[in-house]
Amino acid sequence: MKRANSRLYLVNSLLKIAKSKRSNSCSDIAINFLRLPISKRSQHEIAGFVLIVVIVSIIGLVFLSIILGSGKTSEQRSITVTYLLESSMYVTTSCAINYIPQYREMQDLIKECYKEKTEGFRACLDGRNVCNVLEKELKENIDKGLEIRDDAPNKAYNLNVYYSPRDTSLPSEDVLSLKNGNFINCSSVVGGGHSLPVSSLGGGNIDVRLIVCKG
Repeated sequence: MKRANSRLYLVNSLLKIAKSKRSNSCSDIAINFLRLPISKRSQHEIAGFVLIVVIVSIIGLVFLSIILGSGKTSEQRSITVTYLLESSMYVTTSCAINYIPQYREMQDLIKECYKEKTEGFRACLDGRNVCNVLEKELKENIDKGLEIRDDAPNKAYNLNVYYSPRDTSLPSEDVLSLKNGNFINCSSVVGGGHSLPVSSLGGGNIDVRLIVCKG
Protein backbone atom coordinates (compact mmCIF):
# COMPACT_ATOMS: atom_id res chain seq x y z
CA MET A 1 0.00 0.00 0.00
CA LYS A 2 2.80 2.35 0.90
CA ARG A 3 4.58 1.45 -2.37
CA ALA A 4 1.45 2.36 -4.39
CA ASN A 5 1.06 5.65 -2.56
CA SER A 6 4.69 6.50 -3.24
CA ARG A 7 4.23 5.79 -6.98
CA LEU A 8 1.12 7.96 -7.07
CA TYR A 9 2.97 10.74 -5.30
CA LEU A 10 5.80 10.49 -7.84
CA VAL A 11 3.41 10.76 -10.81
CA ASN A 12 1.66 13.80 -9.33
CA SER A 13 5.00 15.44 -8.72
CA LEU A 14 6.09 14.91 -12.35
CA LEU A 15 2.80 16.36 -13.66
CA LYS A 16 3.20 19.45 -11.49
CA ILE A 17 6.76 19.93 -12.77
CA ALA A 18 5.61 19.65 -16.41
CA LYS A 19 2.77 22.14 -15.85
CA SER A 20 5.08 24.53 -14.08
CA LYS A 21 7.56 24.32 -16.98
CA ARG A 22 4.83 25.12 -19.54
CA SER A 23 3.52 28.03 -17.50
CA ASN A 24 7.05 29.22 -16.88
CA SER A 25 7.84 29.14 -20.64
CA CYS A 26 4.72 31.24 -21.47
CA SER A 27 5.39 33.62 -18.64
CA ASP A 28 9.05 33.88 -19.68
CA ILE A 29 7.99 34.92 -23.20
CA ALA A 30 5.62 37.55 -21.81
CA ILE A 31 8.22 38.80 -19.35
CA ASN A 32 10.91 38.99 -22.03
CA PHE A 33 8.56 40.97 -24.26
CA LEU A 34 7.73 43.37 -21.44
CA ARG A 35 11.41 43.78 -20.65
CA LEU A 36 12.05 45.04 -24.18
CA PRO A 37 12.53 48.80 -24.54
CA ILE A 38 9.39 50.71 -25.47
CA SER A 39 10.79 51.51 -28.91
CA LYS A 40 11.44 47.84 -29.59
CA ARG A 41 7.97 46.86 -28.43
CA SER A 42 6.45 49.54 -30.68
CA GLN A 43 8.38 48.21 -33.64
CA HIS A 44 7.11 44.70 -32.98
CA GLU A 45 3.54 45.95 -32.64
CA ILE A 46 3.77 47.99 -35.88
CA ALA A 47 5.30 45.05 -37.74
CA GLY A 48 2.51 42.77 -36.53
CA PHE A 49 -0.15 45.29 -37.54
CA VAL A 50 1.38 45.74 -40.99
CA LEU A 51 1.53 41.97 -41.45
CA ILE A 52 -2.17 41.66 -40.58
CA VAL A 53 -3.08 44.45 -43.02
CA VAL A 54 -1.07 42.79 -45.82
CA ILE A 55 -2.73 39.41 -45.23
CA VAL A 56 -6.23 40.93 -45.18
CA SER A 57 -5.48 42.91 -48.37
CA ILE A 58 -4.28 39.80 -50.21
CA ILE A 59 -7.39 37.87 -49.16
CA GLY A 60 -9.58 40.78 -50.32
CA LEU A 61 -7.86 40.98 -53.73
CA VAL A 62 -8.22 37.24 -54.27
CA PHE A 63 -11.90 37.37 -53.30
CA LEU A 64 -12.49 40.39 -55.60
CA SER A 65 -10.75 38.71 -58.55
CA ILE A 66 -12.93 35.63 -58.09
CA ILE A 67 -16.09 37.75 -58.10
CA LEU A 68 -15.04 39.77 -61.16
CA GLY A 69 -13.88 36.68 -63.01
CA SER A 70 -17.10 34.77 -62.50
CA GLY A 71 -19.47 37.72 -62.73
CA LYS A 72 -19.43 38.47 -66.44
CA THR A 73 -22.01 40.97 -67.56
CA SER A 74 -24.91 39.13 -69.16
CA GLU A 75 -26.65 40.49 -72.23
CA GLN A 76 -30.20 41.79 -71.90
CA ARG A 77 -32.70 42.36 -74.67
CA SER A 78 -33.44 46.03 -75.32
CA ILE A 79 -36.56 47.31 -77.08
CA THR A 80 -34.73 50.57 -77.88
CA VAL A 81 -31.81 48.76 -79.56
CA THR A 82 -34.19 46.49 -81.47
CA TYR A 83 -36.23 49.47 -82.68
CA LEU A 84 -33.08 51.31 -83.81
CA LEU A 85 -31.93 48.25 -85.72
CA GLU A 86 -35.28 47.61 -87.38
CA SER A 87 -35.78 51.25 -88.37
CA SER A 88 -32.27 51.30 -89.85
CA MET A 89 -33.28 48.53 -92.24
CA TYR A 90 -35.80 50.85 -93.94
CA VAL A 91 -33.50 53.84 -94.33
CA THR A 92 -33.09 54.82 -98.00
CA THR A 93 -29.46 54.73 -99.09
CA SER A 94 -27.66 56.65 -101.82
CA CYS A 95 -27.24 53.50 -103.93
CA ALA A 96 -29.41 52.82 -106.97
CA ILE A 97 -28.85 49.48 -108.69
CA ASN A 98 -31.41 49.22 -111.52
CA TYR A 99 -32.32 52.81 -112.28
CA ILE A 100 -32.47 56.28 -110.75
CA PRO A 101 -34.28 57.35 -108.62
CA GLN A 102 -34.89 53.81 -107.28
CA TYR A 103 -32.49 54.11 -104.39
CA ARG A 104 -32.32 50.95 -102.32
CA GLU A 105 -33.14 50.57 -98.65
CA MET A 106 -30.51 49.39 -96.19
CA GLN A 107 -31.98 45.89 -96.00
CA ASP A 108 -31.75 45.61 -99.82
CA LEU A 109 -28.06 46.48 -99.74
CA ILE A 110 -27.50 43.81 -97.08
CA LYS A 111 -28.96 41.20 -99.44
CA GLU A 112 -26.95 42.58 -102.37
CA CYS A 113 -23.79 42.51 -100.29
CA TYR A 114 -24.36 38.86 -99.47
CA LYS A 115 -24.94 38.12 -103.17
CA GLU A 116 -21.56 39.70 -103.91
CA LYS A 117 -19.89 37.09 -101.74
CA THR A 118 -21.58 34.28 -103.67
CA GLU A 119 -22.12 35.70 -107.17
CA GLY A 120 -19.37 38.26 -107.60
CA PHE A 121 -18.97 42.04 -107.60
CA ARG A 122 -22.14 44.09 -107.07
CA ALA A 123 -22.16 47.81 -107.80
CA CYS A 124 -24.43 50.82 -107.66
CA LEU A 125 -25.14 52.60 -110.95
CA ASP A 126 -22.48 55.18 -110.12
CA GLY A 127 -19.85 52.42 -109.83
CA ARG A 128 -19.50 52.30 -106.06
CA ASN A 129 -19.25 48.89 -104.45
CA VAL A 130 -22.50 47.84 -102.77
CA CYS A 131 -20.79 46.47 -99.63
CA ASN A 132 -18.73 49.64 -99.20
CA VAL A 133 -21.83 51.82 -99.42
CA LEU A 134 -23.64 49.55 -96.95
CA GLU A 135 -20.78 49.64 -94.46
CA LYS A 136 -20.44 53.43 -94.59
CA GLU A 137 -24.12 54.37 -94.43
CA LEU A 138 -25.19 51.70 -91.92
CA LYS A 139 -22.37 52.75 -89.58
CA GLU A 140 -23.33 56.41 -89.92
CA ASN A 141 -26.93 55.56 -89.04
CA ILE A 142 -26.04 53.43 -85.99
CA ASP A 143 -23.47 55.96 -84.77
CA LYS A 144 -26.06 58.73 -84.99
CA GLY A 145 -28.67 56.68 -83.14
CA LEU A 146 -26.41 55.56 -80.28
CA GLU A 147 -24.03 58.56 -79.92
CA ILE A 148 -21.04 56.53 -78.74
CA ARG A 149 -18.75 58.41 -76.30
CA ASP A 150 -16.81 57.57 -73.14
CA ASP A 151 -18.89 60.07 -71.14
CA ALA A 152 -22.21 59.05 -72.76
CA PRO A 153 -24.69 56.33 -71.69
CA ASN A 154 -23.59 54.22 -74.67
CA LYS A 155 -19.86 53.43 -74.62
CA ALA A 156 -19.53 50.94 -77.48
CA TYR A 157 -21.37 48.66 -79.88
CA ASN A 158 -20.80 45.62 -82.08
CA LEU A 159 -22.99 44.92 -85.10
CA ASN A 160 -22.80 41.63 -86.99
CA VAL A 161 -24.59 40.62 -90.18
CA TYR A 162 -24.52 36.94 -91.14
CA TYR A 163 -26.42 34.48 -93.29
CA SER A 164 -28.01 31.53 -91.47
CA PRO A 165 -28.95 28.65 -93.80
CA ARG A 166 -32.15 26.70 -93.27
CA ASP A 167 -30.08 23.59 -92.72
CA THR A 168 -28.82 24.17 -89.17
CA SER A 169 -26.01 21.66 -89.67
CA LEU A 170 -24.36 24.15 -92.04
CA PRO A 171 -22.25 27.01 -90.63
CA SER A 172 -23.32 30.64 -90.74
CA GLU A 173 -21.63 32.96 -93.21
CA ASP A 174 -20.37 36.40 -92.17
CA VAL A 175 -21.58 39.28 -94.32
CA LEU A 176 -20.54 42.43 -92.44
CA SER A 177 -19.16 43.48 -89.04
CA LEU A 178 -19.19 47.00 -87.57
CA LYS A 179 -18.00 48.30 -84.22
CA ASN A 180 -17.38 51.52 -82.36
CA GLY A 181 -15.76 51.93 -78.92
CA ASN A 182 -14.49 49.28 -76.52
CA PHE A 183 -16.42 46.85 -74.35
CA ILE A 184 -14.59 47.72 -71.11
CA ASN A 185 -16.23 48.28 -67.69
CA CYS A 186 -19.75 47.98 -69.07
CA SER A 187 -22.40 48.47 -66.39
CA SER A 188 -24.66 46.33 -68.59
CA VAL A 189 -24.81 44.91 -72.11
CA VAL A 190 -28.04 45.22 -74.09
CA GLY A 191 -28.87 43.92 -77.53
CA GLY A 192 -31.41 43.40 -80.25
CA GLY A 193 -31.76 41.57 -83.53
CA HIS A 194 -33.53 41.63 -86.88
CA SER A 195 -33.96 38.88 -89.48
CA LEU A 196 -34.35 39.24 -93.23
CA PRO A 197 -35.93 36.18 -94.84
CA VAL A 198 -34.35 35.48 -98.20
CA SER A 199 -36.20 32.87 -100.28
CA SER A 200 -33.83 33.20 -103.23
CA LEU A 201 -30.92 32.10 -101.04
CA GLY A 202 -32.16 28.63 -100.25
CA GLY A 203 -34.74 29.70 -97.72
CA GLY A 204 -32.31 30.92 -95.11
CA ASN A 205 -32.22 34.19 -93.20
CA ILE A 206 -29.84 37.10 -93.03
CA ASP A 207 -29.60 37.97 -89.34
CA VAL A 208 -28.50 41.37 -88.06
CA ARG A 209 -27.35 41.48 -84.43
CA LEU A 210 -26.52 44.63 -82.45
CA ILE A 211 -25.14 44.68 -78.89
CA VAL A 212 -24.38 47.84 -76.90
CA CYS A 213 -22.10 48.48 -73.91
CA LYS A 214 -23.81 50.78 -71.40
CA GLY A 215 -21.71 53.08 -69.25
